[in-house]
Amino acid sequence: MNTLRPMSQSEYERYLERGIPEYARELAVSLKVPFETALPVAQSQFREMLPEGMNTKDHFFYAIVDPETDRPVGDLWFCVREKLGTRSLFIADFFIEEAVRGKGIGKAALRWLEGKARELNIPSIGLHVFGHNAGARQLYESLGYLPVSVVMRKDLSLTAT
Repeated sequence: MNTLRPMSQSEYERYLERGIPEYARELAVSLKVPFETALPVAQSQFREMLPEGMNTKDHFFYAIVDPETDRPVGDLWFCVREKLGTRSLFIADFFIEEAVRGKGIGKAALRWLEGKARELNIPSIGLHVFGHNAGARQLYESLGYLPVSVVMRKDLSLTAT
């Protein structure tokens, strides 16, 4: 069983140092653009979503701690959203260090979040996952997450005319 605890300010700053470039890499792969093109977009999106940093209303940042080592091994950022009169939790970012993936830490963190949603009387949890991230998709599907919509694209540079 893993432990989640609120991030400290210094952990949040380290999170941004990892999270923004990682998101930019995901954008670059997904959109087939250079990292240098995706990075300012990622930086801008983080600024827009978090105008008050980790103190932005309805946004919550947790460190995921390995109970065996008491060492932070991941990050969970989620927010509370309201759409069409229904509240939901939305996972803005979820990261587990590669060295500890497959050990149940990610599943335990997501189950913890389910408990948090129930505690807040929130009926659902949503997230976005890039199509090329098969490992993350498999994790989410194993816990009962289902696609709500699918964005598709055909890369014409890879097909014959």
